[in-house]
Amino acid sequence: MDIVVVGAGLGGLAAALAVRTASAAHKVLVLEAASKLTEVRSALKIVIPGFIMVAAHSRGVHIDTLKNLATRPQVFTISRYTGAKVLGRRDGFDREMLSKYGSPFCDIHRADLQLAMFERAKELGVQFMFNATVSQYDFESPSVTLLDGTRIEGDLIVAADGLWSKARSEFLATNDPPFPTGDLAYRIVLNTDMIIDQDMKEFVSKPRVHLWAGPQCHAIYYPLRNNTMINIVLLVPDNLPENVAKASGDLEEMKELFRDWDPFHPMLPYMAQGANSALEDGAVLGGILSKVQSKSELSSALKIYQDLRKPRSWAMVKGSLKQRYWNHLPDGPEQEDRDKLLQEQFDEPQPGYPFYWLDPSLQSTVYSYDADEEVKAAWGRYSQKL
Repeated sequence: MDIVVVGAGLGGLAAALAVRTASAAHKVLVLEAASKLTEVRSALKIVIPGFIMVAAHSRGVHIDTLKNLATRPQVFTISRYTGAKVLGRRDGFDREMLSKYGSPFCDIHRADLQLAMFERAKELGVQFMFNATVSQYDFESPSVTLLDGTRIEGDLIVAADGLWSKARSEFLATNDPPFPTGDLAYRIVLNTDMIIDQDMKEFVSKPRVHLWAGPQCHAIYYPLRNNTMINIVLLVPDNLPENVAKASGDLEEMKELFRDWDPFHPMLPYMAQGANSALEDGAVLGGILSKVQSKSELSSALKIYQDLRKPRSWAMVKGSLKQRYWNHLPDGPEQEDRDKLLQEQFDEPQPGYPFYWLDPSLQSTVYSYDADEEVKAAWGRYSQKL
């Protein structure tokens, strides 16, 4: 089949990799509006399912390449925003996650992962067209029309065109902007060799994840590129104008928001599952398409895809909202109860623990996801109905 993927972000590349490797008979063309893939100064956590998906399920990026690009945090710490109280610290966090799930918990620069996936996709025969902005979708053909008038047909169009998706709005025949989350993030990426303070140098010398919880805000710090860079994210209530997703940060405003916080340590949102969900989407789509024997099965295959991915994606959204609640409790009795629970159960967390990374039930739900097994079971149920 001829598959057209719109968008060369992580979601589009994951879909292209997975679809291409699902069957050598599938031809894949990726359309990207930009003139080339450029580095975006942000980072992400590629946690266990995502790592497996990129390296194995999609038979994609070589695992050694991923390991060389990523950093595995050895220490996980949660503190009060003032820095006066450590609510919990776990050493050997990288070994713990590897032994539990058989795959590393990694922090990686988004550009590194995107470019590695792009290079691997080209190796596998995926075709790319840059400067290819889609101006119109035809859902009956199916086909897309580019700004220059070029019409491109395919047996399946995969719209991975991002947050402000034109495909979604055209399909629904109405403007459908993203639902505001109510929060925004200040992102800071620094080279570790820029740090001259000795205390800070010592702090960043060991790969770690450190989270500071505060009233209506939280901050998180983690390393990138084999600990040669650090990523700091400050999560605060959203005060941007309506329909604005990005803006230059105001340094004085940021300083005022975090004025009373611990000034010693450097500092993503909530469950860090955005990129991993996109990788899961691609792996599941590729797995389903590997089962398709004819174009007549595409409609059923896409229904299976929706039935698998919608509940999982919604669960991650709800989990993120719940984690925001726990992260941003205002000072007071409920915050004190949370902190007490964090300290009492940090070494042996029970279900319902306020931080999902350590909640045994939620951690397993997030990190034990197996796209191949999900597809196998769903396709088995579908086949029984034929």
